[in-house]
Amino acid sequence: HGSVRESLVRFAFRLLRFATLCLFGKIDLCHINVASRGSTLRKLFFAAACRTTRTPYVLHLHGAIYREFFASGGAARRRAIRWLFANAARVIVLGAVWRDFVRDGIGVPEARIDIVPNAVPGPSDEELSRIVRADPPLIVYLGIVNERKGADVLLAALASEKLRNLEWRAVLAGNG
Repeated sequence: HGSVRESLVRFAFRLLRFATLCLFGKIDLCHINVASRGSTLRKLFFAAACRTTRTPYVLHLHGAIYREFFASGGAARRRAIRWLFANAARVIVLGAVWRDFVRDGIGVPEARIDIVPNAVPGPSDEELSRIVRADPPLIVYLGIVNERKGADVLLAALASEKLRNLEWRAVLAGNG
């Protein structure tokens, strides 16, 4: 929030404070969430502070378009991203597709990649038995309504031969 100048000043202050905490051993491990564009640039500075002060960091990749971001950049961007990932103690991804990208596209050894699914546990059998089922079933999608979030896949599935003739209702709500 605020002007670009104010944002840069706040960023510099936070980075300096972070680096100072690392330097004096106040941070044992840093967890860095990274996505495309400005997120990667900002996180490169924090990773450099970690590396300089020998503070280990874990890199947690979030970002549905990171593969495209990586591929569309020039050699300098790809080199910086490879450095960011190569110097992480561990790299956390959301699934096998991202593990394969980080391993094959960026070059992180598979032994340093961990998959932590971006999900919540489902209900127990007991909880399922208490659920009152809607008749017909109601399918609800809440979120950004676009291809990146899979709204197109949901619509295609609902229009598929298997579901077309079944009774159901669907509500898609959100922005996009």
